Amino acid sequence: MKKLACFMFVAGMTLAGGAAADQQNDLNARSVNPANGTQLTPGKIDVATALITSRDQLLTHLAATPTSPIYRLSPIARSNFIASLVFTPRGLGSYSYVDLAGLSVADAYSILSLFGAQSTINSIPGLSTTTTLDQAINARFHASTQSIGGKVIPMSDPRIDHICEVRPGGSGGCVEEAGHRCTDGC
Repeated sequence: MKKLACFMFVAGMTLAGGAAADQQNDLNARSVNPANGTQLTPGKIDVATALITSRDQLLTHLAATPTSPIYRLSPIARSNFIASLVFTPRGLGSYSYVDLAGLSVADAYSILSLFGAQSTINSIPGLSTTTTLDQAINARFHASTQSIGGKVIPMSDPRIDHICEVRPGGSGGCVEEAGHRCTDGC
């Protein structure tokens, strides 16, 4: 019995190690390479380290994780949000922010971080800021401002109100679509 338990433990560790290696290889495949002239922006780092990069991974995550932050959305909002997700070979290409409005900043951040899109949180109108964590996240991502004549002016992101359109061969491009946000995965 001890031999069987030891075998099961070792086999489980081997499988877990293999899954970790697969996940690391997945990360390397999505990583950017500064040697090729690719700039390591925070958004590209977020995309490269995302937990969920495909619809299949999302469905697996939802089935295996009843405490997923996605379940903080109402059933209708969750269904709409999931249906709006556009995936490319690099991960999440775009999402609709409409059903995230009304959440706390921390809840929206938790959801978006699953996809490596947490740095796009400043695109979402109507998020509530009631806790210290909400305020800290809000301050971090709304720091993209410019001062002109002593007045602070938020910088506009051209990918707000754009959706990722996936083209044949898997490449994507952002096209205008209200209520959506294109990401670095497009």
